[in-house]
Amino acid sequence: ATGYTVSRDEEQLIEKIKNNINNLNLQNVVEIKTNSGHYAVMGYMVPGLFFVDKPYVVFVSSYNILDSIVAIINMALFSMIAVGIIIASVITDTISKKIERSLLNLNKLTEKISEKQDFVPDESIDITEIHALSNAIGEMARKIKEYDLAQKAFLQNISHEIKNPLMAIQGYAEGLEKGIFDNPKEAGEIINKESVRLNSLLSELLTLTKLENRQYM
Repeated sequence: ATGYTVSRDEEQLIEKIKNNINNLNLQNVVEIKTNSGHYAVMGYMVPGLFFVDKPYVVFVSSYNILDSIVAIINMALFSMIAVGIIIASVITDTISKKIERSLLNLNKLTEKISEKQDFVPDESIDITEIHALSNAIGEMARKIKEYDLAQKAFLQNISHEIKNPLMAIQGYAEGLEKGIFDNPKEAGEIINKESVRLNSLLSELLTLTKLENRQYM
């Protein structure tokens, strides 16, 4: 057009279009790159024009805006991924610290079991699995304490039961030794009776010990 000045980039584009003129048609898009742009070019020849030997109609569309949009989208996606990684890292760190703190508290509570202190589950633990574990350990500690008390009561009872025949055997044996009894046979029968009773108690105690150690046959 009259008065229109063609820029250097446009001159480079026109020159590359001329070089690819034979490849232009409406079914084929030719990509052309210049120093300052990226373009899609289509075209077709218009026969019958007397003033030009090979007249072509050429359509040129710039990829520059599309490239900018793609770059913006890529940057947005990268930013979203980066933010997601940061958020995931913060959440993971928070959860891991909470789990660590809960396990440390649970460990301190379990140490009380070895010291034969009462185990009280920590209700401040808000992680479901660890809270359930704390309750299970509390139940186990309660049963251990009950078993310990029952065992102590049993040992006290068995000690008392064993003490009675021993005292009887010792008393009658001393009486026989000193010649106190007029009827030694009766004293011997009592000693034998108490010995059988003592042996029965010891046998029961041995059986119970084997049961606890899973050695009973």
